[in-house]
Amino acid sequence: KKFFKTGDSTASSYGCGRSDLEDGMAAALMSEIFHRNGLATERTLAVIEYPKGSSINVRAGTNLLRPSHLFRYLKQGDLEGLRATVDYFIDRQVSNGHWPTHRSRTHSYAYLAEDIARRFAQTTARFESDYLFVWLEWDGDNILMDGGIIDYGSVRQFGLYHHEYRYDDTDRWSTTIPEQKRKARYIVQTFIQLSDFLLSGKKKPIHSFSRHQLLKVFDQEFKRHLYRHLLYKMGFNESHRDVLLSKHPELITQFKKVFSYFEKAKSQRGPRKVLDGRTWDAIYCMRDVLRELPIHLVGQEVFMTPDAFMATMASSYAKKRDRTLHAAKVRKIREFQARYWALVRQTAKASKTTERIIL
Repeated sequence: KKFFKTGDSTASSYGCGRSDLEDGMAAALMSEIFHRNGLATERTLAVIEYPKGSSINVRAGTNLLRPSHLFRYLKQGDLEGLRATVDYFIDRQVSNGHWPTHRSRTHSYAYLAEDIARRFAQTTARFESDYLFVWLEWDGDNILMDGGIIDYGSVRQFGLYHHEYRYDDTDRWSTTIPEQKRKARYIVQTFIQLSDFLLSGKKKPIHSFSRHQLLKVFDQEFKRHLYRHLLYKMGFNESHRDVLLSKHPELITQFKKVFSYFEKAKSQRGPRKVLDGRTWDAIYCMRDVLRELPIHLVGQEVFMTPDAFMATMASSYAKKRDRTLHAAKVRKIREFQARYWALVRQTAKASKTTERIIL
């Protein structure tokens, strides 16, 4: 017999059970920032330092269960184990005041899939809007049941929409920010399968649920919240957002299309390696545009010139070729401002005030 020693004492191995102290402190600070910004996340109760620079983060949260904790029993077809784990989750949600009390477990099991569909749609929309990469995967191992962030080792937040960024985990590449929606949708589909297993006692193939109504709920909720976050970034208050979403969704769709044209624009230098993976640089900072455009409109009362618009949104990633104002780009700049103004005008009309006040 040959025995192998486990539990590497260094912070360089997955088997050691610890992280680097610097990474532990970064996770504690980042999770607190996200919490204060209204994102669901684990929080850090303490960071325990060990010799040689390793540490353990003591996580805190009202419910630290992950989807993968339930998927284990689902994949094994272990109905008894699944029911016990789901019942524990439900009891915690009710006792924490996050769930209503249902008349029976049957109602709770049905509610589980619906709650997950809505929460993960809302969460993923927020991730995409805020340029948050959390490596959302189909197995649900790096996300909490409420869509909260857990395990900050690979979490990234960008100032630009680096939608081609992939994290390099040695043996595989991660998802990208926009791909997180597809992964979240599959997690929802798995919960539909899980809920049906609990209710019927029979585990059906997951593809049986590919057209389930709750997946449509997910798609609708994702789009609605993505639009809501865009309007928030534009500066519209909650009542303004409600009016635009209910009465003028077509105006939001038109603006989102031209907004995405610039938001997704990539450097002509092409893909490149970065310290922790690979990316294809985004080049335009839409946050700068959304900050400066209303200031300009209030002060000048005319649209920005194409040159001024480009100077405002071009980031340090944008090289000379990326800043070139060809005819198609000039048309898009004018369309952007016209679509923006249409939303401002309709909001002012609904609020019975002036565009200047809305700005």
